[in-house]
Amino acid sequence: MVFRATKVVTTNELAELGTFDATKFSRIRIVVKLLDRSENTVFLVKSEALTELNRTKRDVERQLQLYERGIISKASYDNDLERLQMAQRNYDNALENIFPPVTITGIDDGEEIPLGIFEKLRPANSIILEVPPSKIKIQVFGKGTYKLLVWGVL
Repeated sequence: MVFRATKVVTTNELAELGTFDATKFSRIRIVVKLLDRSENTVFLVKSEALTELNRTKRDVERQLQLYERGIISKASYDNDLERLQMAQRNYDNALENIFPPVTITGIDDGEEIPLGIFEKLRPANSIILEVPPSKIKIQVFGKGTYKLLVWGVL
């Protein structure tokens, strides 16, 4: 075992799980596992976004009726359509961020080289990746408890 870490990430920002020097090994195997995803947080974000989307859809339907009867202007109705598009984007983003991406990067002479980007890591799933010997940096995006294990072969 070259490196082991368990880290709790408390924000929806890019967080580093670990950086280590693996240049003395002929092969490296990396395992990243999402142990726990704050399901309450996930549910809340998704639920709030869905509630806002549904509310905006109802508002736009009402505004369409008012526009068709000439009670409100086209500009006013267009503003409501823009609000609906924004609510849809917010909901789509909430769904997208439920399961975080993991990035694994090699560092060669200070230059970062992407070795893998893994989208939508789910609890109880692991990423297993063999990478060339180099300095390695592993980052995750999103709240949760992550476990990182690294093995090296001399």
